[in-house]
Amino acid sequence: MKRLLPVLVIGISLLLVGIITSCLPHSLYSEKDAIEVTAEGLFAAYEEDEVAADTLYKDNLLKVTGVICDVGTDYIFEAPEVVISGGGEDEARGIDCIFDTRYESQVAKLGAGQTVAVMGICDGYQVNVLLLHCQPCEE
Repeated sequence: MKRLLPVLVIGISLLLVGIITSCLPHSLYSEKDAIEVTAEGLFAAYEEDEVAADTLYKDNLLKVTGVICDVGTDYIFEAPEVVISGGGEDEARGIDCIFDTRYESQVAKLGAGQTVAVMGICDGYQVNVLLLHCQPCEE
């Protein structure tokens, strides 16, 4: 029994470290793997030619930089959401960034008018360009 006690203590310690670190926000992606584009450039590419823009961006990891026009919760995905202005006549149209829920507290600190960089997977274009599984970038 005395031999099993150190093994049991080490096992429980490793389990606790794993549980604690899994609860902390950590990066989903590496910036070196992302295609960098401005919100205005990405939105303009989709407005100009959706098929060509899909070829370049859809299903790829993007790092998008731009000015926030809205922060809230996406009701479909039930997740934190930031809309980055596409720079057109309607400032509310642009890049719809749906964040992984682990970033909820970070997203809550963001506000309209703030410049932000976000990484996420491009899911194409509807009314806005949609980025899924987003994470904020350290700037």
